[in-house]
Amino acid sequence: MELLLDPAFFSMDHEALRHWKTTTDNLMTHDKTTFKELLSKIASLGQSNISIFSSKELEQEQRALLLKRLAFVIFCSDIDQYQKQMPDITDRLSECLRTVPVSPAVQAAVFLCFRVILLRMSAVHVTFLWPVIITEMVLVFSYIEQELTAETKQFSNHLKRVSTLDSSWVAAAANAAGPGLGLQAQNSPAWLNVYLAVCKLLDQAVALPASLLPQFQMYRWAFVREGCGPLAPVENGHGGPSSWQNQDFVPHIARISRLVENKVGREIPPRPIVAGEPLLTMKSIESLIELGPWFSTLSYSLTRQQTKSIHGQSNKHRSPIAIMEKIIELDFLEDVN
Repeated sequence: MELLLDPAFFSMDHEALRHWKTTTDNLMTHDKTTFKELLSKIASLGQSNISIFSSKELEQEQRALLLKRLAFVIFCSDIDQYQKQMPDITDRLSECLRTVPVSPAVQAAVFLCFRVILLRMSAVHVTFLWPVIITEMVLVFSYIEQELTAETKQFSNHLKRVSTLDSSWVAAAANAAGPGLGLQAQNSPAWLNVYLAVCKLLDQAVALPASLLPQFQMYRWAFVREGCGPLAPVENGHGGPSSWQNQDFVPHIARISRLVENKVGREIPPRPIVAGEPLLTMKSIESLIELGPWFSTLSYSLTRQQTKSIHGQSNKHRSPIAIMEKIIELDFLEDVN
């Protein structure tokens, strides 16, 4: 348990992590108190028993560390092994998200937990977690859209004008726009990790068959379009919020895809889709532009038929679930110092 909670625990190679999966599962299975102990450590953060001298930054780092360990423990388990603890797990995740301000590291760790839970829990045990998942996804995709909008020339000129005003006004405006939109925060590695984490969560959700994520089918319209083809062209040839006003609803991914294309000044072709397989495999990004092909793919041609089933695949050596698990395993790993 001490090794698991060590800050350098994930500084290992992939082969070592596979062995630790077995060791961690045995630890949690044979000592019934260890999982409760981990949840209690998360719950105790920020409460009165924490030293008054501990900083908020240190507390958030510890929370992110514990959430990542929680995700790993669930990842090491069998299907529905922790179904009875799901109410407590949901409470811990919700508490971490309600802490103000929520650090990017904590948000990224929460999205990792969501991805693991969707693989390790049956749909019936995740029902009451979906409102939390969807709320956080909408929130972060809105931040992405705002950040891309903030990078336009018009917004830059606006910032120059505002910067001559009282600095408190500038701070208030940045906070209202979203946590990723501080004057110095654009393209920061911490927030890019959050953006990649939420995209990987959606990537996994649309790749899994509807039979495994029936609740998600009620929400997917908010993120991805059904059917094929790009957004209808606009008369002036330039996409943007003004060109969407006459449409009933434009999903988040389609809006972001158009903003990314506006930023690079060209159309980004979609990537080919393999039914049931996620598209995002990178561990980090240096710019939102790197996600452009993924945004384009989901805004162009995702259909229910492409993700309705992963059973009876012609290539039996290529298990979609195994691919998702390997992607998550690699996401746990940290650089060896």
